[in-house]
Amino acid sequence: MIVALPAASQVELRFSPTDQHIEVGEIGSLSIILDDTLEVRTIEMWVSYDVTMVTSQGGQPGQLFDDSGCSLFPFFDEKVPGAWYGGSVTMGADCFTTGPGELFRWDFEGLANGICHVQVDSVVLYDPVADVIEGVSLSGTTILVGIVSSVDTPSAQHLSLALAPNPFNPRTTISFGGRPDESVTVE
Repeated sequence: MIVALPAASQVELRFSPTDQHIEVGEIGSLSIILDDTLEVRTIEMWVSYDVTMVTSQGGQPGQLFDDSGCSLFPFFDEKVPGAWYGGSVTMGADCFTTGPGELFRWDFEGLANGICHVQVDSVVLYDPVADVIEGVSLSGTTILVGIVSSVDTPSAQHLSLALAPNPFNPRTTISFGGRPDESVTVE
């Protein structure tokens, strides 16, 4: 029996932990999590990140694939600095895994203090007969490295900044860094 979502449904994968905090020199990992009950034969994804903030330590199949009882074909390629392509395929005619759970895991090391934005360029899931599962998405996340890890995780919800004029120094420079899909209002 194949468990599939209706064509109009969206499959939203997520990173766990979200906005992870690590120290410089510390090894961290991000898991790609499927929260839906869905049969998956293959996951493949293209991810980019800031190589000045973290260095990749590799990737491997998640617990769902490890526990599938099937032979696996894992792959991880990072020939281009700051980007990697990875995933896993179950091998065999009747082999697949069923969510919810961890599909893939990426390990990295903190290099410098700051915020590393992790951008998902593409993610594809395939069903047990190797057809693409439509409507799959995975939003990016951040890795907070070093001294910034001791502060609360920044939130994009209702994010704004208001400053009163400074009569002693009317020239002020404001800089803000965020994900490309976030917006900021400065009043």
